[in-house]
Amino acid sequence: MSTSGRRGDRSLLFHTVLEWSDDKYALLRQVLARRQTFFNDIQAFMRYLVFDSWDHLMDFMIRGLELESQCDTS
Repeated sequence: MSTSGRRGDRSLLFHTVLEWSDDKYALLRQVLARRQTFFNDIQAFMRYLVFDSWDHLMDFMIRGLELESQCDTS
């Protein structure tokens, strides 16, 4: 198997685990159905803003998309 193939397998596994274990990530991925949209948004935010943590970034995106009623962001 090529290096890029293994990298793709690890990436798929990582994102699958995130879907199962991070409700905020799962909600955002569901709303921003295109994976490219989700990661383009993250890239833009991180270029201009500083977040204390992954959770802080997820909360910021949830508030921006007005999804608070669908997820407890406390």
